[in-house]
Amino acid sequence: MFDGLYFEYPKVFTFIVIFIACDAYCKMRTRAIYFPHAAALTHETHALATLLKILKWMGISLLIVAMMSPVTDDAVHLAPATEHKVVFVVDAKSLTSFDVKGQITEMVRTTENSTFALVGIEERPHLISNLTASKKAFLYPLETLELLPSKSGDCKQALSLSTALLNESGIIIFMADKSLCAIDKEVIKSLSEKHITLYSLGEVEKVGGVSALHSYKVVDTHDLENALKSIRKEAGLNDVSMPYTFKTYYYIYPLFLAFLIFLTVVFLRNRRGLL
Repeated sequence: MFDGLYFEYPKVFTFIVIFIACDAYCKMRTRAIYFPHAAALTHETHALATLLKILKWMGISLLIVAMMSPVTDDAVHLAPATEHKVVFVVDAKSLTSFDVKGQITEMVRTTENSTFALVGIEERPHLISNLTASKKAFLYPLETLELLPSKSGDCKQALSLSTALLNESGIIIFMADKSLCAIDKEVIKSLSEKHITLYSLGEVEKVGGVSALHSYKVVDTHDLENALKSIRKEAGLNDVSMPYTFKTYYYIYPLFLAFLIFLTVVFLRNRRGLL
């Protein structure tokens, strides 16, 4: 519990000198009628006086320890505040032309607080991996993925399936052969209204004759890597968990013990009629 305990203000310990000086030179004076042999009348014992002195200095010491603020540091990692939903859309040509599996794997493994899904296009679009926060559950079907070439890939249907997964907001990274796709302005507008951002990666920079809002020309693996880095930066997918030092303060324990000890001192002095 107290591993790594240290004092935040260790110099406060010098206050003990002030208490010692006050105890030595600032004696308490009270007005009283003098009675000879008062000590014998009150039956004050040496043991009680020693006990009161010990309790007094214990209380003072604990009070100083509390003022020194004992504390421990615990390193924690805070997840990014924003959760991202990302859908990858791929076809056979993109899988065989570039290192798509490797680039997607690297992107998923280094991104925190996000959910991922994978949509494949063959004769018709189909869901390969549903939205999941488990990187292992997403990467396993990706590593074993093989798609048949599509002769008439329906991009509209692929985007509709991706939109249904994201619901109202998210990111679609489209890595399919645009020459077999037909996406009109209405599809782009529909995605924009649902706060879904479309990133188009491929050999051409236009999707069905419509300039995509976020389009990257990719002709080799190097272009794909740079495009995905740009997407991560633009979409905020670089927000990995941040280290944070959480401080736990323990001053309440010595402070509470000092309070109990001072109450005990007052009780004993009142009981013996010393106040």
